[in-house]
Amino acid sequence: MTNTIGDLEEADLFLVTGSNTTETHPVISTFIKRAVVLQGKKLIVVDPRRIVIARYAERWLRPRPGTDVAWLNGMMHVIVAEGLYNREFVEARTTGFEALQKTLEAYSPAAVEKITGIPAAELAEAARLYARAGRASILYCMGITQHTTGTDNVKSLANLAMLCGHIGKPGTGVNPLRGQNNVQGACDMGALPDVFSGYQKVADENARKKMAAAWGVGRLPAFAGMKVTEMMPAALAGKLKGLYIIGENPAVSDADLGHVEKSLRRLEFLVVQDIFLTETAKLAHVVFPSACFAEKEGTFTNTERRVQRVRKAVEPPGEARADWKILGDLAARLGRPLAYADERAIFEEIRAVTPSYAGITYARIEEEGLHWPCPNEEHPGTPILHREQFTIGKGVFHAIDYRPPAEEADADYPLFLTTGRVLPQYHTRTMTGQTEGLNELAPESFVEISLEDARALGFDDGCLVRVASRRGSITVRLKVSPKAVRGTVFIPFHYAQAAANRLTNAALDPVCGIPEFKVCAVRPGRRPEPRVPSPANAKTPIRERTGVFCRLRGSPRGSGSPPFCGSGPRGSPRRPGSCAPPRADPRPRSGSRPRDRWFCAARGAAAPPAASLRRLDVLADRRAGQRRPASPRSARRTGGVAQRLNTSTRLRVVLEWSPPVSSKTAMAKLKRLRGSKTTSSSRPVFKRRLSMTVQRPSA
Repeated sequence: MTNTIGDLEEADLFLVTGSNTTETHPVISTFIKRAVVLQGKKLIVVDPRRIVIARYAERWLRPRPGTDVAWLNGMMHVIVAEGLYNREFVEARTTGFEALQKTLEAYSPAAVEKITGIPAAELAEAARLYARAGRASILYCMGITQHTTGTDNVKSLANLAMLCGHIGKPGTGVNPLRGQNNVQGACDMGALPDVFSGYQKVADENARKKMAAAWGVGRLPAFAGMKVTEMMPAALAGKLKGLYIIGENPAVSDADLGHVEKSLRRLEFLVVQDIFLTETAKLAHVVFPSACFAEKEGTFTNTERRVQRVRKAVEPPGEARADWKILGDLAARLGRPLAYADERAIFEEIRAVTPSYAGITYARIEEEGLHWPCPNEEHPGTPILHREQFTIGKGVFHAIDYRPPAEEADADYPLFLTTGRVLPQYHTRTMTGQTEGLNELAPESFVEISLEDARALGFDDGCLVRVASRRGSITVRLKVSPKAVRGTVFIPFHYAQAAANRLTNAALDPVCGIPEFKVCAVRPGRRPEPRVPSPANAKTPIRERTGVFCRLRGSPRGSGSPPFCGSGPRGSPRRPGSCAPPRADPRPRSGSRPRDRWFCAARGAAAPPAASLRRLDVLADRRAGQRRPASPRSARRTGGVAQRLNTSTRLRVVLEWSPPVSSKTAMAKLKRLRGSKTTSSSRPVFKRRLSMTVQRPSA
């Protein structure tokens, strides 16, 4: 970020684009919402989805995915044509304005509307709001960068900020919101193929000599290494023989996972160093268990360039150790020991070879972090960049033309897919997947679709669909949502069991090599219904038109007849096995049976034997936190799972709803369902329906 999180509220206007801020950066979103609601600041949101933060916006612009350069050029066209740009700033602190002005001539609001779908009048009004604001802050995330034109998108945002002089002051700037907590710090330390720490170029001979002297080696290579997205094709081609992966899970997070899996399996030697046995670690020849953030000392550098201390709170479990200790021991066995006494000694070397960190010491960041650049110990740090001048002197305008995404919707694949995150889960669920409460809030993948598209395709909310792209297909539950807009669907990328990245396009940005995660073409289709055999001595169970409770008629006790699931539209009959498949979870709790057994019985597959059903009942009771039917209050406390034992029909009823509603609303919902009988002592907690399970207790 060019500015700090703290001075966001000094902005008069926010332009948020490519960022689902409330779900991916909820703390930062509170600064924005507070400024808008309590201080009357203005907000423009530009996003293909009607995300939550758009509710607070003065203007929500919905572009077609992959058209960011076009709408940014359109805004700048209006600003220049109406003379709203900051002439003084442009003349004194920038260069290349004439070339930009010439390029913008072709991007009138009417022309941009044909490309992006944004109404011309709305685009022009948003441009005027941004230009006329006293101080305007741009915030963006991976919805801008994860395109084949990601570099062009970022340069266009910089063009817009410089054009209006919204940079170098509190409440302004171009502010990328990093996707993980220490991404900024990793880049600062040279975790890129062409730079040392502090972005000192590998090609710079003076930088190489300085690093060689610090590390006690003769000379260092002058060529850049491979980008991450170049490694997988090289592995598949047999050019890359070995790979050492630390804290990454490319078997879930990389684009075109079918290709990634083939590449990883082709390696002669794969080492993974992580805190849990991830999907990537399962493919490795060697796995090193490492310590998590709470189990080690050191520093993190956050999205606003603030260097902060990390302190050990607990000891790492088992044989897990800090990453630097693992690497140090490995280096010693290879004949090049790393002579570091502790984390402080490593940071002292960082200071010595990294000019932007030179003035930061452990003592100075004991209580509060410092923003780099901080060139010496007397320097207060730099919360705001580019106050007087840019790093290279004058800022350079880049004249950029719009290029379409690598793949567009067509007759065969008629919908755009964009991917992202949901609030309860994080990245590939390496950590959140271990957390029971979070998994109850967001247990499985889904495809978010507009009501118009769902009706056109003939799909019901909650049904299973097969989503296919030119690279693969997955089966997910369909979710009709007001966030979705016609022509675009959304799938979170967290879940390995239905990985969105089996669909995404591995086409790369030609400059930075980032894949186009945010745009590809897909085709939803119906999932073939599994055939579930019924026992010979069991009659066909009948689903009553109650919408809540089901009654199994004519099924002998212990017959193992398949259960029903009431997840379809109210009153619609379902055949056994026509609902969800068993939901596998590779991370069972210690001491319990794998959760896929629980869901297997709950989701329409053939029922397990009586012994398994008893364990299922125990697991269900544990999930609610007790061994008796959960009260509405306790069920809300335990993740929204309410249980009710209907003694007249000997059925266990489990209902899950999200988001929560009041008990009074729940009672009203129950009474509207024909045939259901409820009392104040046995009413379940209702949430927006995710699933309903009906089970016969074991004998």
